[in-house]
Amino acid sequence: MSVTNVAGVIFLCLYGNSENTFFIRTLTRDLELEDEMIELERDFWVNNVKAGREPEFYEEPDLVLAAIKKYRKIEPGKTIVLPGELEDVMKKYVQLDAKRAELESQAREVKEQIKEIYVPVQKALGQAEGGELNTGNIIYRVGYTKRTTTSINKAELEKLKLTYPDVYQEYAKTNVSSIFFIKKEEKPA
Repeated sequence: MSVTNVAGVIFLCLYGNSENTFFIRTLTRDLELEDEMIELERDFWVNNVKAGREPEFYEEPDLVLAAIKKYRKIEPGKTIVLPGELEDVMKKYVQLDAKRAELESQAREVKEQIKEIYVPVQKALGQAEGGELNTGNIIYRVGYTKRTTTSINKAELEKLKLTYPDVYQEYAKTNVSSIFFIKKEEKPA
């Protein structure tokens, strides 16, 4: 509205399969908000675009990491010295990664305990697809949920590559990704 200097706009939006189904919305020009937006845009243009400086990220970490990954060009073999102020970040990363590894280990142990516990239940099911145990006020239901997955093992994939190279080339996709890591190494005394 600032560019065309209009006081407001009316939106008409058709939806559905009929020209009779539409809604109308109006938007009135807010000069205070407009001035704020123009100032933010000017600041971005001067301090980021013209200065050649990347803006700060304010989104969720997954979005930030996806953006960095999308636009980063890794130079193979290039290593740089990182600034000292990242030391606390590195320490925290190593601590959290160790905690994650410990929790994953505990989760694997719990999964094994669960498997041990349900062995007698599966034996009791025999050939049945499901069963239930009624204990009065609680009913326990057990059974199998069918899940179908399609896969091809590495040996069969190699056969496909040799026998039908065109088909392999068309459907087999190779993705190369970089996995981020931070490792803590103690220097020898």
